[in-house]
Amino acid sequence: MWRFAAGFGVVMTAAQLYSGSERRLTLVRPATWKPALGLTADKRESLAMARELFPGAADMLSRAKDDGRAEALLLTEYHRRHVMTQDSVEVF
Repeated sequence: MWRFAAGFGVVMTAAQLYSGSERRLTLVRPATWKPALGLTADKRESLAMARELFPGAADMLSRAKDDGRAEALLLTEYHRRHVMTQDSVEVF
């Protein structure tokens, strides 16, 4: 658990440093972004949608255990649709 927490802290710090002062890091829970994209908790749905939205990455989404990659791609789609369209958003 401690390694995960430390790793999360490193990623958060790097993201904030990379994003600069004019951008704000947004954290969003699966319970928020999945329904916004019309998804449930079913990982197969995430894989299918990611393959459809990102056909160039379909070869990296061929296995059931590639669901993490699929969800990472879908988070970028959520960001494009819902976060980039708003000036200020608080999603936690």
